[in-house]
Amino acid sequence: MMRGLLLFYLFTITLFAMQIDIPMLENIIKNDSEAYKERLILAKYYETKGDDTKAISLVNEALSIKPKDKSALNLKKILRRKEEIKTIFKEASIDMPVDREKAQEKLQTYYENNNYQFYSNLYQALIESKIDIDDSFHIKAAYIYLWDGRYTQAKKSLRYVKQKNNIDKAKIKADICYFQGDYICAIHLYEKLYNSSYDLDYALKLINSYIFVGKTEKAQRLYTFLARRYPDSRELQKLGEKLDDIKIRYISKVKNDYEKTPNYKTLENYVSVLSTLGRTDEILELLKEHNKKMPSSESLLLEAKYLTWSDHSTEALKVLQSEALASDLDAKLMLGKIYSWDHKFEEAKRYLDEVLLHSQDANLRFEAKKALAYIDMWEKRKRVAEKKFEELLKIRPKDKEIKEALMELKNDYSGLIEIYKQRVGSNANSNDVKRLADLYMGNKEPLKAIKYLKQYIKQNPEDLESMKTLALLLIDNKEYYQGFGYLEYYAVQKHDAASRILLAKYYYWNGFAKEAIDVLSKLLEEEPQNREALELKAKILKISPRFTTSNSGATIGMYYDELGKTQLKIADSLYFNAHYEASLMYYENYIKNHPTDAKARLRYAYALEYSQWYGKAEGEFALLLWVNDGDEIKYHYAFNMMKNGKYKEAKKELLALKKQIYKKASPNIEKFIEEWKRDWESQNYTKYIRHYSKKFTDNETWAFRKQRLFSTLKYIAIGVYDPVYKEIDKNHYKVRFFQEYATNERSDKGYKTLEILCSDDEKECKILNEEWRAGKYHKERSLEKYIDNVLKEIKRLESSSRPLAMKKMSRYSKKKILFYCVNQRNIMIST
Repeated sequence: MMRGLLLFYLFTITLFAMQIDIPMLENIIKNDSEAYKERLILAKYYETKGDDTKAISLVNEALSIKPKDKSALNLKKILRRKEEIKTIFKEASIDMPVDREKAQEKLQTYYENNNYQFYSNLYQALIESKIDIDDSFHIKAAYIYLWDGRYTQAKKSLRYVKQKNNIDKAKIKADICYFQGDYICAIHLYEKLYNSSYDLDYALKLINSYIFVGKTEKAQRLYTFLARRYPDSRELQKLGEKLDDIKIRYISKVKNDYEKTPNYKTLENYVSVLSTLGRTDEILELLKEHNKKMPSSESLLLEAKYLTWSDHSTEALKVLQSEALASDLDAKLMLGKIYSWDHKFEEAKRYLDEVLLHSQDANLRFEAKKALAYIDMWEKRKRVAEKKFEELLKIRPKDKEIKEALMELKNDYSGLIEIYKQRVGSNANSNDVKRLADLYMGNKEPLKAIKYLKQYIKQNPEDLESMKTLALLLIDNKEYYQGFGYLEYYAVQKHDAASRILLAKYYYWNGFAKEAIDVLSKLLEEEPQNREALELKAKILKISPRFTTSNSGATIGMYYDELGKTQLKIADSLYFNAHYEASLMYYENYIKNHPTDAKARLRYAYALEYSQWYGKAEGEFALLLWVNDGDEIKYHYAFNMMKNGKYKEAKKELLALKKQIYKKASPNIEKFIEEWKRDWESQNYTKYIRHYSKKFTDNETWAFRKQRLFSTLKYIAIGVYDPVYKEIDKNHYKVRFFQEYATNERSDKGYKTLEILCSDDEKECKILNEEWRAGKYHKERSLEKYIDNVLKEIKRLESSSRPLAMKKMSRYSKKKILFYCVNQRNIMIST
């Protein structure tokens, strides 16, 4: 009985939590050759104490009593493995207890010498011995297992990797999924890897994975993009052939399905496939034939949709107004939309109101309300439209069309430009290109508007009104040769009096008197009594033109360019030799013909200020704020306001500026930047990410891209100059400095801005956002003391009763402020 209780106690309490009476157990074994369990308990005890020789002897004795006992066999296996591990460590010249650093050095040697079997043996021995090793060695082991096709072991090794978003871990997992046929998993990982590197190998596996899961549209899009970049890739060509074969077989299948069982479902599938291939004419022919034989409300609506998308609105209206769709609310919604697009608003409202009155479908009602809001917008009822769109946005906060409409109503050109730039970049739809050009015009960016209008006209040469817009933009920007070329073409194609008079006017307004007379003379040959043409011709002949012999836009353009260069050269020469007043006339003449040259306008503004033309200077700095709203421009704008006696306005501007100016970085901020720079140059990703918030480190694309760069570049060198900062909120700062970046592949220079959040003592900071812009270096100067001097002067002037106080600053203040102005001029010229 006592013996049974003892054994129960020994088996139910762990060996580490109890005191074993070893002599008693030894005595039992000595006196009882059949004491099997006591031998096993002692064997386990000696194994845990490290006396493996005694342990194996006792296990063998226990197995001689019960040869098939699982517990004894398992313990013998553990003991044998321990002996193997000792042998592995001995072969690797690693003493017990194991030296972690020495073990990692041996692993690295094995890996570099391609001794992968030795590597995996030692690696496994270290894992079983619970030795903590660096992530890189788990990754190497996983690669070895992957290459051998031992996917389960590779996955186990990856579980030990501590670093989040490790790119090698993602690569190995992606390949395991791919080779094991788990293509959904492979797609998930390869998409992230490809988006962070644009590596062809990832792209090839991604296309193949898309094909395997039936996502042929995605596969085709990626293939089409890559085929242009890698025309000689044989692997890519094979995938292209594979996709072509899939398309042919699939088209044949859906066509056969439709011909065998012609109904709306098979029709829709067939139409969808043809649409993916861009076969619009075939679709329209198919739908017309189907609706002749077996029309249904669904198939008629489908035909109307494709007619609308193909710009056949008149035919679409006929289908929608057919008897079969007389009471169909989907048809009425489409009718309302088509009429609204054609600006037939009364008809549109009638149909849309019917939808709202009779439909119980939430989606139909929503679309009808949205269409009515668009009508309000197009009829210039901005407030009504804005209110309706905001109510609709509450229902569907992610609706992109509504967000875009609200941007339009609020004149948010920058937001709209970003949207349309993405659209144009992805598919280059001609309407989107034109819209982008219109937005750049609205945002007062004529050069970008010209770029996209040219692209649009190339696709749509029949759009004469857009051609006229392009022509006038080019002429306004002094690109006479192209501008008048487009305007001549416009006038010829329109072939009416209005277009030719417009051409003549622009010739005349831009100094091309002879060309204007030629256009008007030809018009008057056809219409001798055209009063507007006669009056314009008389006006031109009455005024002696500056260039009566010019015959081309190139001539006048070249003249203006050469004249402008000379004027600017003289102006700059005078300016940089401190002859500010003398330079004014030359700057004025130059700016008349080159109004968008911000650098010249800036020097002109400074020259006005130094010459004490404070009224004009204030106006010029106000104009410059549209181009460059930098702190220095704001300071000089306020300074000139003060000089013009606008104390209240100047004070308001200066106080606002003082809050937002940058100051010299504190020692703790400088230390943070130095550590961030050092860890970046080390190309050690683990150290580098310590400086970043989770917004970055949790972003797999960012993490993978950085790791890839660190692993492929030979070196990274960073130069940081003049760090300054300003406080956004408590412990929340913006830090700016000039940065020089160089690697063995590329280099750049520019200004880096970091948004950081710090602890109360500023000893630990994290980067929340970062931004870099190309630029040239200029020495940072704090505006704070100059702002304070001007504020003091304003206070003095406001309290002064002298009528000329605004012109007579204290000599000390004036000297300090002008010293700053002179020192800033070269800085500002370069910005």
